[in-house]
Amino acid sequence: MENLISNHNPGIKGIYTEYIYKKMFHFKGLIFSITLSIMCFIFLFFFSTVNDYVLLSKIIEINISIFPALLGFCVGGYALIIGFGHKEMLQKMSNPNEEKNNMSFFQIMSSVFAASIIVQIVTFLLSYIISYLLIFDLNFSNETFCKVVNISTISIICFLSIHSIVLIYYMVINIFTFGQMMHFCIRQELLENKDKKNTRTSNKKIKSKSQEL
Repeated sequence: MENLISNHNPGIKGIYTEYIYKKMFHFKGLIFSITLSIMCFIFLFFFSTVNDYVLLSKIIEINISIFPALLGFCVGGYALIIGFGHKEMLQKMSNPNEEKNNMSFFQIMSSVFAASIIVQIVTFLLSYIISYLLIFDLNFSNETFCKVVNISTISIICFLSIHSIVLIYYMVINIFTFGQMMHFCIRQELLENKDKKNTRTSNKKIKSKSQEL
């Protein structure tokens, strides 16, 4: 019973389990996001002649316009998985897997969705806060300091934005897998009912023939 309770922690602790931590932070998508962000910083700091303040404003504007729609899609998909499902399918998805820290496929799917949505929320919230700071048009006497702050902020926002978009790929895979499992369970149930019906029909025929004899 204690193992069952410890494997169903609520809140952030329940989302970022040891297995989900490894899955979310040790995968190629994260490395891809970090690499692009570092390349962005190097290019903007050493090679680009673009006004970093204007570029930051444009990126924040794009994020604020895009991320509400992304969040709507992800929350809708999450609600689909949590709120709807075939009972028999959910029972099969609830079997713990020892290789995955005794987490079931349903728990893994739910945690990946929740963790991805949290990253998107952080990205949108940070972009929203920065958009307000840009209104004040803060200027510092040290131009190098301003450039470092602007480019560092651009790199961080780029990392979060790219990472959020990459995570959508895994969320789409989860939705597809969920649909495939649901369809499999429904088809399996229909085939089992058909076999039972055929068996009953065969038994009736055998019984009627035996009565004739």
